[in-house]
Amino acid sequence: MNQEMRLYKGLLTVLLLVFSWGAGNAWANGFYAGTGIHMEFADIGHAKDVRYNEGVLDAYPVGTYRVTRDSSEDSFHALSLSLGYRAALSGRLWFSGEIEGAVYSGTVRGHLEGTYRGDAVPIPSEQVFPGEWKMEKDHSYGLNAQLGYELGNHRSVYLVAGVQRLEATFHSAYDNHGSGVASIRGEIRRTRWVTPWLIGAGMEFGSGPHRIDVRAHYSEWDMAVSDGDGATEQSALVGYGMDVEEAGITLGYVRLF
Repeated sequence: MNQEMRLYKGLLTVLLLVFSWGAGNAWANGFYAGTGIHMEFADIGHAKDVRYNEGVLDAYPVGTYRVTRDSSEDSFHALSLSLGYRAALSGRLWFSGEIEGAVYSGTVRGHLEGTYRGDAVPIPSEQVFPGEWKMEKDHSYGLNAQLGYELGNHRSVYLVAGVQRLEATFHSAYDNHGSGVASIRGEIRRTRWVTPWLIGAGMEFGSGPHRIDVRAHYSEWDMAVSDGDGATEQSALVGYGMDVEEAGITLGYVRLF
């Protein structure tokens, strides 16, 4: 059993123990606090383009632009804390709004295959300079809204929608494997704030003020960064674009005050 699985089982045990201690009143209107562990499966579409300005390359006197793409899949993990307020609507319907913060671990890595290997002309006819790249999620904060329905027997189902501010870091390098004046190498590391949105559905269950929360969600976000200026053969304007789709699951504990 790997360390990650041990961590999940340990946290699940703690949540179930806390839940087993819960007794008392049914869930009523009021403030609540929660914590959760998340696993998010990410599919990142990565595009890299190389540009040179007009008059820089003899073979392309009016300038040139080439782009190619790849993708990679992996997972991020997170620990979140939330604070919200829940109110009953008509019948068994209820609504809640919450603020949530999270810290992340995990990295999605990829390798863009290029064709240039130090030929006389820096820009190939089809693809751009090869290189490794990776994406990391650092931390986020956001707002979520839930619309739920009480099923009875201390269970509810709900829909959730939200928006976040996420700090993410992109790192990439490229090397055309040329030598001397034909050598074109570079490295870029940029941290940016992006705005993911999410939608999902979940179920909560438990008696008294203690609840176990299980949720599935989908989110999207994108990032764009660049390096260089395209003014000389050795300072190509290299741009990167990332389109991220994530499908996540969450196991959480919620405590009503």
